[in-house]
Amino acid sequence: MLDPDFPLETTPQTEYLRGAEKAYGDFAAERAVQAAQTLQPVRLGVGRAILDGLAFNRRGVKRDGTILMPKPQGRERQPLGITELCYLEGPTDPEVGVICVQGLDLQPLAFLLHYTCHPVNVFGDPLTYRGAVLADWPGAWAREMQVAYGAHTVPLVLNGCCGNLNPWHPFDPDCRPDHQRMGRALAQMSQRVVEGMRFAETAALDWRREHVPLPFRDIPAARRAEVERLLGDHRQPPRRADGQVDPQWFLAASTRSVELCRRREGTLQYEIQALRLGQTAVLGLPGEPFVEGQLQLKVNSPAPYTFPAHLTTQYVGYLPTREAYARGGHEANPEITYWAKLAPGCLETVVERARSLLHDLFA
Repeated sequence: MLDPDFPLETTPQTEYLRGAEKAYGDFAAERAVQAAQTLQPVRLGVGRAILDGLAFNRRGVKRDGTILMPKPQGRERQPLGITELCYLEGPTDPEVGVICVQGLDLQPLAFLLHYTCHPVNVFGDPLTYRGAVLADWPGAWAREMQVAYGAHTVPLVLNGCCGNLNPWHPFDPDCRPDHQRMGRALAQMSQRVVEGMRFAETAALDWRREHVPLPFRDIPAARRAEVERLLGDHRQPPRRADGQVDPQWFLAASTRSVELCRRREGTLQYEIQALRLGQTAVLGLPGEPFVEGQLQLKVNSPAPYTFPAHLTTQYVGYLPTREAYARGGHEANPEITYWAKLAPGCLETVVERARSLLHDLFA
């Protein structure tokens, strides 16, 4: 949300504003070392299914051509639906991809789910959220898989390129997001996929990595002047009466962060990771690419199964399609925030380079 060079004191509780948390990095590294010390031979199975109706494109085009994000809150005041909504800007990806790892005794050890949707069923709902950190539908899916196959199994989620997908139905005024229902539906479908799997005791393993320089958006002169004024008046974040940071100050700090990042690096060095697991390609893509990029990678992929995962490696923000920038919206906002800092065309560049890595892996 804010660049490391932005002059703001942080605590372990607010360290996330700069894109990382040391405590989590230490935790993950320790667990990775432990896992590497307990390796064993396994059999690998992979399959897919199609399940619609759980994820929806969240960029609704209004009748004036601008973007509205349909939200479940306030639906009681809109019994006829969101009538200013004209249509949804883009597609979804209904694929439920599942990898199952078996021991040589044919018992399941781990599962990997590839599905594509923001885990925000409970986000902002005071009845379920209450300021806690919840695992939403990935956690609900994981619990259901452990109930079905044993608490010893390790269920993991590869959330796909869901930069413009939410679990909030835009056309159902009675929609009430339910992470447990969503996790249960994905687990039931995953179990059906596992039941029909064929397992292999040998599999090609390979990987590639590439850093791609991506340009930043230009900040208009009027916006730069506004940022100077807001930050000049308040070097530290001013608080509202309710204790929250003033949102206009935060947006200005976020825009300044884009400037700081450009000065330091010139371009953003975007790391693409590609891993081959037998018939499956797992792509690690930083940030939140729009689902259109993921679908382009899946169509005519040289890998029988192509499972992209977003938010890997580094903090990047959104990668909208080139056409989406003209409409604005949260992901391509006119304030040029730190989460909307990359120039039009970056998603298309990433797709091109990732496709090249795929063809290299499966040549």
